[in-house]
Amino acid sequence: MANNRGGLSKREFEAKSKGLPMPYASKSKSSSKSSSSSGSSKLSSQLKAAQKALEKSYSPTKEEKAAEGSLNQIVTEGTMGVNKIKAEPIAMPFQTGQIRETERRTEEKTVPLKLQIATLQARRQASSNLASSKLQYAKDMMAQSQKSSSLSDDDEYKSLQKDKLKAQIAKTKKSGSGGGSSASDWVKVTTEKGPTGRVRSIVERNKKTGETRRVNVK
Repeated sequence: MANNRGGLSKREFEAKSKGLPMPYASKSKSSSKSSSSSGSSKLSSQLKAAQKALEKSYSPTKEEKAAEGSLNQIVTEGTMGVNKIKAEPIAMPFQTGQIRETERRTEEKTVPLKLQIATLQARRQASSNLASSKLQYAKDMMAQSQKSSSLSDDDEYKSLQKDKLKAQIAKTKKSGSGGGSSASDWVKVTTEKGPTGRVRSIVERNKKTGETRRVNVK
């Protein structure tokens, strides 16, 4: 539904309709909200980037996959070599010696690959830890930004309620009541608040007659 405020914010429109000074602070608040929105967008991008980096760190890199493939191939070839020796019709002592030699050569070939894989995995784990820290930081900053935005909106609401209260008091004093008494004869005695802490009414007393009255605040 389109509004008829002529480009004014709700607070500015209500102030204008009640004859109150325009809340110039709203411009700075609008600017602040725009800045806050921009900051939230940046934090959201950082959050997504950190999440993506963390998910990426869970998968082995191309180097890891290549090294693991080479390692598996060497182990497979060694196993096939041992099985071939076992199938040959030679004396057990000779067979045992050849098997041990084949296993030794296989182990020598796998050592460099095992070290390479361990190094790559440690590097990936470090990247994962860093991404996790960045993700948590982005989440904390996002929560803080949302909390600050909520407090800002609450402050604006309280300021608006204060303006409404002033307008109501001014209107009541201008109209006057109580047998020809002037607005200056009425003084505030106390205020009554609702369950939420918002002022619901103001109790005033006439200095001349001693009469009291209650002014409701909408």
